[in-house]
Amino acid sequence: LWTYAGDGAPLSPPAAGPGAFFFGAADGFIRAVNASTGDVLWKTFGGGGQVTAPPMYDAASAAVFTFTADGALQRLDAASGRVVWNASVEGALGGSAWAPAIAGGNVFVATGGDLLVPFDVETGAQRFWQLQGDATPAISPDGDTAWVGFESGYMTAFNPSTGNTDWQAPESPNYSPTYTPAVGDVSLFALSGGQLLGMDRESGTLNWASTLPSSSSSTAATTGRSVPISTGEGVVLATSSYGLVGVSAFGAGVAWKRRATLASLDISPARVAFETAAQANASAVCVGESSGDITCLDPVSGNASTPAPDFATAPGPVTSTLVTDVSTRV
Repeated sequence: LWTYAGDGAPLSPPAAGPGAFFFGAADGFIRAVNASTGDVLWKTFGGGGQVTAPPMYDAASAAVFTFTADGALQRLDAASGRVVWNASVEGALGGSAWAPAIAGGNVFVATGGDLLVPFDVETGAQRFWQLQGDATPAISPDGDTAWVGFESGYMTAFNPSTGNTDWQAPESPNYSPTYTPAVGDVSLFALSGGQLLGMDRESGTLNWASTLPSSSSSTAATTGRSVPISTGEGVVLATSSYGLVGVSAFGAGVAWKRRATLASLDISPARVAFETAAQANASAVCVGESSGDITCLDPVSGNASTPAPDFATAPGPVTSTLVTDVSTRV
């Protein structure tokens, strides 16, 4: 449909809002582009430093939250790009590649060094408590619980309103980084040390671990920074150096695998909804490749998606997770 070729080369993966995509650029600005045409709707200075973390669109507040490499956290009006508030995050910023997350009236940013810092969504005031964590938290559907992982391999469940910890697992660190999990009905699914872990949501008990395939014996299967997807249909979707992988949600191991050459092991699978002449509400799991091709599979069987979305080949390597706007089907 379109290719963005304006000033300010995109640097962060995009975020989707109603009729728009938001991204950070190498020039330090945040841009919003029309999802149907690619026209720039607005651009706003990010507050300092490159914007490498994906922005976060929050429907409840109609706002975009951004976090820069220099620790500038901003709330922007999604329609106009107007700055609602600015906040500054102190300390090591190794976590600035992680998107902000919202739950319990707070926006959380991972700063690196095992710190997850909460700010008031409405005012931008920093809370008087902090948590340990090295990634974007995953939020329960009801918003009452959040989970976040650590470089040291821990996973923590906490109340996002108060910061109170419900549990931390395992009992001792395994030093295989665990980051953002996928949330299932009763389980959490997290990548760690080349494995997909199935954990009990309520207690953190490890129920099973499935080894993911790698492209070769000398290549790591995963960095742990990509985020799996729980389909709710008995299969958990993940990426590895091998490509796209479907793993049994019940601990029965790898259900299927499909070769795909990814530009980065940080790329996550994406669930894409689309329409065809024969089917109004089809969906597939898709991933972009180094060649610019976009591969889409049936998420349960791993077979080529039928019907399949007719994606054009990108003009260069696809370097981030695919993002879709449901309002425009882009």
